[in-house]
Amino acid sequence: MSLGPILPGRLPTSLLTSRLAQNIQASSLSLARVQDQISSGKKYFLPSENPTSSIRALILQKSLESRKQIQANIVTDRTFLANSESTLAPVSDLLNRAKGALQAGLGDASTAVERTALANEVVSMLQGALGIANASFQGRYLFAGTQNSQPPFQLINGAVRYLGDGGAINSFVDAGTLVANNVDGATAFGALKANTGSDINPALTTSTRIGDLLAGRGITLGKIELTLDDGVNPIQSAVVDLTSAQTIGDIKTRLENAFAGGPVTLGVDIDPTSKMGLRLTPSAGSIAVRDITGSTVARDLGILGGPAASIVGDDLDPALSIYTSVSALNGGTGIGSTAGTGLLIDNGLTSKVVDLSSANTVQDIFNTLRQSGLDLVVGFNSERNGLAISSRLSGKQLTIGENGGTNASGLGIRTMTPDTFLADLNFGAGVLQDGSESIRILRRDGTNVDVDIGNAVTIRDVIDAINAVDEFSGSTPLADLNLGTGVPVGGGSQLDITRRDGSNVSIDLSGTSTLQEVVDAINAVDAGNLVASIDATNHRLTLTDNSGIGDLTVATNDISTALGMAGSETSGDTAAALTGVYVPVKLFARFNTFGNGIEIADGSGSGPLTIDSNTVAIALGIDGTQSGSDPTAFLAGRDVNGQKNGGVFGILLELEQALRKGDNQTMSRLEAELTAEIDRFNAVRAETGSRMKLLDDVESRLLDDNLQIQEALSKETDTDITEAILQMTQQQATFETTLKVAAQTFSLNLLNFI
Repeated sequence: MSLGPILPGRLPTSLLTSRLAQNIQASSLSLARVQDQISSGKKYFLPSENPTSSIRALILQKSLESRKQIQANIVTDRTFLANSESTLAPVSDLLNRAKGALQAGLGDASTAVERTALANEVVSMLQGALGIANASFQGRYLFAGTQNSQPPFQLINGAVRYLGDGGAINSFVDAGTLVANNVDGATAFGALKANTGSDINPALTTSTRIGDLLAGRGITLGKIELTLDDGVNPIQSAVVDLTSAQTIGDIKTRLENAFAGGPVTLGVDIDPTSKMGLRLTPSAGSIAVRDITGSTVARDLGILGGPAASIVGDDLDPALSIYTSVSALNGGTGIGSTAGTGLLIDNGLTSKVVDLSSANTVQDIFNTLRQSGLDLVVGFNSERNGLAISSRLSGKQLTIGENGGTNASGLGIRTMTPDTFLADLNFGAGVLQDGSESIRILRRDGTNVDVDIGNAVTIRDVIDAINAVDEFSGSTPLADLNLGTGVPVGGGSQLDITRRDGSNVSIDLSGTSTLQEVVDAINAVDAGNLVASIDATNHRLTLTDNSGIGDLTVATNDISTALGMAGSETSGDTAAALTGVYVPVKLFARFNTFGNGIEIADGSGSGPLTIDSNTVAIALGIDGTQSGSDPTAFLAGRDVNGQKNGGVFGILLELEQALRKGDNQTMSRLEAELTAEIDRFNAVRAETGSRMKLLDDVESRLLDDNLQIQEALSKETDTDITEAILQMTQQQATFETTLKVAAQTFSLNLLNFI
C-alpha cells in the first residue's frame, strides 16, 4: 500500500498571531537599535552586546584616563617649574653683581669707605636673595622642599637658617617615570652641605638586618643545604629555607634549629676575629655548605664551602643604619670607653656639649643631635659607612670636637684631627709653606724659637716639628721631662721590674740626672738580656727581656709613671718590647682633647707663652698668648677646619664681613668660590629647564598616543554612519513587509469562521 503526502491542516489563529507579533517586534527592535546607533553614534550600549569589543574598549578607555591624569600632572609640574625657574633668574644677575663688588673691594685700590659702601650693597643683595628664596606660588613656598607650608629661610644673628629640607615633590609624567616639580632650597641656594664623616666600619651583629648587608645592597635569601659528618654517626643533611629571615639572628636560629637534637649539632656565631662574617662550627666532625641549584644564597652569605672543621664566612660588610648599635661601630670597639663625655659642637651661634651616654643605636644618636637645638641635619654618607652631619646655618662655621673623650673620633665626625691635611685647612686655603714665615714661639723663659713646617703635610707633622725643638735623647736632663716637672729621682727612688722568668728587680735611680743614665742603670742589671733603649722619634723608652717567656712588667709608681714605662708586655715573645708612652719635654704640643686644634705648653719658665700672629700661625689657629705663670697650662689653638654651607647666602654673608674688614685673603678665596657658585647656580637653572623640556617632550608624545588610542577606541565603539543608514533602510523595508504580511494574514473571510 502506498502513502500519499500529508496535507497541511489549517494553522490556529493564535499561532499565526504570535508568530506575526514576534516578527513585528523583532523588526521594530532592530530598526530602533539602528536608529539609536545613528542618533548616539555608538555601536552598542551594554558590554554584553559585544563582550570582546567591550574588553578592548575598556582597556583603551583606561589608558586614555591614565594619560589624562598624566597630562594634568604635566600641566601642574610645568607651572611650578616655570615659576621656580623665572623666580631664580634674578639670582644669577645678583651673583654677578656680588662678584663685581668683590673685585672692586679686593686689594689696596679701594678705600675703607668704598669697601663699606660695597659691603652695604652686598647686604641689599642678601635681602633680595632672601626675598626670592622665600617666594611662594599657589600657597606653596617654592624652595622649601617638602616642608613648604612656611618660609624656608630666616636671617638670624648674621646667619641664614634653612628650615626646609632636600625633599623632592614627585609626580608621574609617564609610565614609571617620576619628575620632581620643585627645586629645594638646599639645591637652589646651596643651603645644606652634607659634611661626610669617615668610615666607622660597623661590625656584624645578630641584630644586623639582611637588607643592610653588602654595603646596603642586601641579600635575596632562599634555601641552602648543609651537611654534617662526624665519621661515626650517619651523615646529616638539611635543606634550610632562609627566605623569611630578617636579621642575622634569624639566620643563626634557623641553621642551628635544623640540627637541634641530632647526634651532631651546629653552632652559628659571628666570627670573633673579624667580627664581619658568620662562623659555622659543628659539635664534631666537619661541615659543608652548598647552594641549591639556581640559588646563590650560601655564596652571598660568604659561607659556601667545606667539608671543614669550621667554616668562617667572608666579610658581609654591613652598611650603617639607624638600627646599628653604638657598640658595633669601629669593628665592634664602639666609640671609646668614655662615651659619656659626648661631643663639643659649635655651630657659630651656639656652643654646646651633646651627651651621648644614653645612646644605644645610631637612631638614638640622630635623635639626640636633632634635639640638641644646634640646627643640625643628620644622615648617612653616600657609601653608607659613615655619618653625614651639616648645619642649617649659612654664614657660620660648624665644628665638632671632643669633650675630653673619643666620641667625635669614634663617630668619624671630628672636623679637625691630627691627620687633617694642611692643604685642607681654612676652607681649602691651606697654610703658607714657602719658607718665608715659620711658627715663632716666645717661650716662658724669654727665649725665641722658630719652627719650620716647610715639609709638614698634616697637623700631626706640625705637632712633631714643635716637639722636636727640645731634644729627647740620652743627654736630655730628667728635670726637663714632663713640661719641666721632671722625674722624682730623689733618695730611695726605685724602678721595680718583674722579668719574664718571674724574678723581680729593683733599680735605684736616685743618682741619675739624664735619660742615658736611667737607660745605663737598667742595662747594668743583666747586660744584653734586660735591655732599655731610647726611642727619640716617639719620645719614649722601650724595654726588652729574654730571661723567659712570661710577662714583662714595670710596676706603677711615681718614677715609672714619670718615665712613661709603667705597664706590661704579655705576648711572651722575648723580642717584643714593652713600649713606654710619650714623655713630653719642656716645649710640648698635642692635639686638643677638648674641642679641636693644636695646644702648646712650655715648662721653660714662669713668664707668658706667646705665638706670634703671623700668616702661618693664624692659618694653624695657634696665634695668641697664654699669660698665666703655670708651666703646665696650655695655649689652646682653634679649629681651623670648620665646615660651612657656602652657597648663595654663605658667600654673601662672608663677603660682607670680608669687605668691612678689608680681609684680602678671605676675598681672594671667595672670588674662586663665587665663580664656582655662579656656575653651580646656572647648572641648577639648566637642570630645571631640562625637566621642563622633558615635560614638553612627554606631553607631545602623549598627544600623539592619545590620537591613536582614540582612533582605535572609535573603531571599537563608534557607529559607522554610512553602514548604519544602509542597515536602517533595510530594516525599514523588512518592517514594512512584515506589516503588509500581517495585514493580509488578518484579513478575515468566511473560512475563518468555519
